[in-house]
Amino acid sequence: MAEQTPSSVEFQKAVAAAWQDANIAKKYATAENATRPFCSTIVEKSGLAGVDSEAHVLDLATGTGAAIKELYDAVPREKWDNLKVLGADVSPAMLDYLRNRGAEAGWMGLETQVIDGNTIDLPKSTYTHIFLSFAVFAMPDVLPRLFDLLKPGGFIGVTTWAYLAWHPLLARSISRMSSEVYSPSFSDLEDKMFAGRRWGDTAYLTSRLVEAGFTKVDTVREKHVAGCGTPKEFVETMSFPLRFVAMFWDEEKRNEWSAELSKLMLEEAIKTAGGEEEQVRLEFDGIIGWGWKNE
Repeated sequence: MAEQTPSSVEFQKAVAAAWQDANIAKKYATAENATRPFCSTIVEKSGLAGVDSEAHVLDLATGTGAAIKELYDAVPREKWDNLKVLGADVSPAMLDYLRNRGAEAGWMGLETQVIDGNTIDLPKSTYTHIFLSFAVFAMPDVLPRLFDLLKPGGFIGVTTWAYLAWHPLLARSISRMSSEVYSPSFSDLEDKMFAGRRWGDTAYLTSRLVEAGFTKVDTVREKHVAGCGTPKEFVETMSFPLRFVAMFWDEEKRNEWSAELSKLMLEEAIKTAGGEEEQVRLEFDGIIGWGWKNE
């Protein structure tokens, strides 16, 4: 059994590289089915559905715009002119996707900007609401910066994963490989993805929000079953996390083993879905935290 021990820094570099993939938006679009229910809770807690005055919203690490979609769905169309929304991401491809999506949907007030949350440079006391969906672990020191970006009385909503829904399917697939290949545990992956921090724990997220200066902080853990596309579509979305899995393997064998794993994951996904044209449905387990900046 060949095993490497990649560092958290190597994982973060792999994340950055993957996010520059020109096809990342297409691969990631189906994954939005998993994140949108949690984004819906953020929007609900923000109170934006009843907005009567101008709301200036920053959606950091917006991706394909799952939180923005939930925002415009929640706010009555006649109040869209009250919204000024900035979708920010490090991936130009994601922002191209979001711009086209917004234009087709007629989302008034939407702008996009390439921004790295680790080196964020935006004017302080600007936003009434900030959303950060499933990315806080990629920019672990960003919360104090976001506190500074909020206007007094502003709201923040953050989501993170408590468990990786696809891990059991991954483990089954690796167990069938022709070579005895190391199968990273959930704890292995969590430790590297979260850089040794406990972002999958509600108490930890609460403490980090409080330390950043937020008040009336609360968290909730939710589980939602979501369709992840057909087995083929699901495996395409898995190309991103499978890069991380391969980092536990000998470098000279990664391409060979990754190709075999993708084929086996497709077979396991077909079994899970009940057919090639059926939907792969998984239960996603996430944590939502929110709070306010004092007036």
